[in-house]
Amino acid sequence: MSIDGLKSLNNLSSNFIYPGQVLKVGQSSNQSNTVSKPSASQSTNNSSQSGSYTVKAGDSLWKIATEHGLTIAQLKSLNNLTSNTIYVNQKLTVTMKKSVNDVIPTTKAPTQGYTVKAGDSLWQIASAHGTTVNRLKALNKLNSDLIYVGQHLRLN
Repeated sequence: MSIDGLKSLNNLSSNFIYPGQVLKVGQSSNQSNTVSKPSASQSTNNSSQSGSYTVKAGDSLWKIATEHGLTIAQLKSLNNLTSNTIYVNQKLTVTMKKSVNDVIPTTKAPTQGYTVKAGDSLWQIASAHGTTVNRLKALNKLNSDLIYVGQHLRLN
């Protein structure tokens, strides 16, 4: 849905919205999809031992994926998401299922690396290689997001 369409559907005259505001985002055959703030009785601990996460106001796929050591692509795949849209109170799976391919190999895999090019960012590199910024920083003992052209980064 376009911004103009969203504004029109909600009779908004500006681009400003506020936390807790309820917005119409479309109409299905039986119900309208709205985004609203969580109730006061809702638990503030959104992660559970079962590997699920309940979306709260202000969340994004990037934030949730990063907090759970996943890439956005992995999070979307786990939850069969076809877009980047998530909703308050939506339950998301945040743990990867173990498979036969997850068995630790008996020989150590060769270390993969990447040489930073002009215009690169940790986020771009992490996304392109199926990892997270936090994982890249840990592997390379980086204390900040600062990288430089020609720098060699470990990817695994």
